[in-house]
Amino acid sequence: MGVQWHLLERGLWVYSNSLLSFTRAKGVCMRDELTKGDEAMGQDQERASFGNYGGATRQKVELQPMIDKMLQDVRLVDNDPHMSRSEKTKRITRIAESLKKRLYEDKRRKEDDKLRPSSYRRYLTLVRKAVTAQNWRHHGIEESARRLAKHHPRYAEQLLALVDLDNITELRLAHRELLAQVRQDRDHDAFEAIQAMKLDHEIMRHLVLPAVTKAELATMATATLEERATNTVEVNYYQYVDTAQRLLTDAEIGANGEPVQRFSSLALGLAMVTGRREIEVLKLGRFEKAGEYELEFSGQAKRRNGVDYGSSYRIYTLLKADLVLEALERLRVLPEVLELQHLDNIEVNRRVAKTLNTVAKRVLGSPDRVFKDSRAIWARIVFETHFTRDARWKSVNETVFWREMLGHEDMDTQESYKAFKITYTNEVPAEPESKYGSRLEALEALDEQAAGGVASQRIHAWVKQAVAASPDVLISQKAISVNVGSHRQAIKDYLAMASEALATPNRSIRAVAPAVPAEVVNAKPRISVTEDAGRWVAVARLNGVEIARADGDSKAGAYDALLALAAKGTTRN
Repeated sequence: MGVQWHLLERGLWVYSNSLLSFTRAKGVCMRDELTKGDEAMGQDQERASFGNYGGATRQKVELQPMIDKMLQDVRLVDNDPHMSRSEKTKRITRIAESLKKRLYEDKRRKEDDKLRPSSYRRYLTLVRKAVTAQNWRHHGIEESARRLAKHHPRYAEQLLALVDLDNITELRLAHRELLAQVRQDRDHDAFEAIQAMKLDHEIMRHLVLPAVTKAELATMATATLEERATNTVEVNYYQYVDTAQRLLTDAEIGANGEPVQRFSSLALGLAMVTGRREIEVLKLGRFEKAGEYELEFSGQAKRRNGVDYGSSYRIYTLLKADLVLEALERLRVLPEVLELQHLDNIEVNRRVAKTLNTVAKRVLGSPDRVFKDSRAIWARIVFETHFTRDARWKSVNETVFWREMLGHEDMDTQESYKAFKITYTNEVPAEPESKYGSRLEALEALDEQAAGGVASQRIHAWVKQAVAASPDVLISQKAISVNVGSHRQAIKDYLAMASEALATPNRSIRAVAPAVPAEVVNAKPRISVTEDAGRWVAVARLNGVEIARADGDSKAGAYDALLALAAKGTTRN
């Protein structure tokens, strides 16, 4: 057994053999990329206004004109007194199919010019919402209600009452309540007949995804999850939290000489430590302090462009709640964020998605990373560090935990968090050794050395003032040139002299992140073997997260299969 356990640990942790190199190389990469990116973006400030450029995603179709044209065409058909009902049905079908073809179904369109299937699905949802807003009902609702009332007199009153409802939303709700009553009465014939009633305008029947596209989306989702299951990405906890801290606190000197922060850095940093979505960070979310590392959150984004302020959730933060709330307050008053407040969720995403995803790739050190990965990484961290240790979850299962952390509708993150493996290694990127406690203290030690010339004195005085105002502010050649006005060579000479002082850390990585329980850091895989539908399934979990599974004809067979997977370094058979 000792040999087998050793094999399991080696197999399940085969990727840990490269942990030291990862934490050194990847961690340094994250920090270096952040610094390099700050310098590069310091040369080219983000635009104060998005408009249709900058961070806005290029639109492949102009949806609103298409919606307007479709609605106009439907009205013309519906209001034509000379057209037969069958001809109207044919015309309306062609109108819907024409719109779908222009959106996605045109096979002649090049792949680069086509919407993604997921975008096509979202656009069709917007089209259906536009039809709903017209309060159009199905042309046969009255006839259908009278016919059903005759065949099912027990529900005649409720059926005929549906005809009097002009508001399509109220009609849908009344129909749903009637179905609930019929189901409770166990009247199967009536239930099937009433369920088949057509309430919405007949064009709605055609504004759905074709079966082929549905299958394509399902295949893509399955492939993504399978790839993630076998290609986990290691993230070092301390480096991740330190990076988030830098995003929330680092600033650069603006044209007015004052420290400024970019909305993209603040937004990503807040998402990394709270697990909230882009729209919740920028616009919808409401947060109140609930503990040193906890917030009460409301304003969860819902499907179909909605928001839920009726429910609140007590969520964990990876940095102190006070720091998170201060950063959120700074984010919400930035001009480019204020500009988003009057827009709907879809338009906000279109304007900022490209910028935020680009920043996520740079900060997280991989072209494969996107902004929403911050939610999955946060979910993995809080699950490992809190679920089995906080008394709050002692009497509940994982479902309750995820509902509180992620909300009722977010099932995707519950799976995607498994794509990331959190490491708590003690190895951290080497920080510059310094006898000084902060950048400002190190800079003050250069006062005498900087007094050698007028230009050096002026630059040094301004740099100290800037660092005193914002300890982690980026000091670049451009910032000095704009705010002090010295010659390039004088600036280069000063930066060379002050390089070590400017590199002095203001705090240690360990001082930033909340402590991780020793049992999390030193956790070993736990194996369970259970019977499921005649097959035995062996599952290995680490900190409560499934990391490998195998099945077999017997309990011993499943266990041996898991050990064999471990020896191969894979996670599934």
